[in-house]
Amino acid sequence: MPGGMGRVNATYPLSVLLSAPGWARIEMRPCIAQRFFGYQPVTYVPTTDTVVFPVRSRLRLGGGIGIQNGTLPPSYFWTSQQPTILSALAGCGFTVKWEEALAELW
Repeated sequence: MPGGMGRVNATYPLSVLLSAPGWARIEMRPCIAQRFFGYQPVTYVPTTDTVVFPVRSRLRLGGGIGIQNGTLPPSYFWTSQQPTILSALAGCGFTVKWEEALAELW
């Protein structure tokens, strides 16, 4: 993925992560799901306040990726490809913390 736009499908069937050097975006697919859940896609840029990290869920959804910008709550992307996605996001300029965290869903 580094050097060009990449697309990774999550194991959670509604999430898609798009990334390229200088940005990453989490979207829901299909678009009707976005409207149904009231979800707005989130775009992140690599800044000193933006951190990407692996997460696990208390609900046994498997592993995922957390993206947090400053003091805002993190966004989560569920996937079985954590190391690949974290490496790609690092190649796109994001700060990656490799220590796994527990996802705070509520």
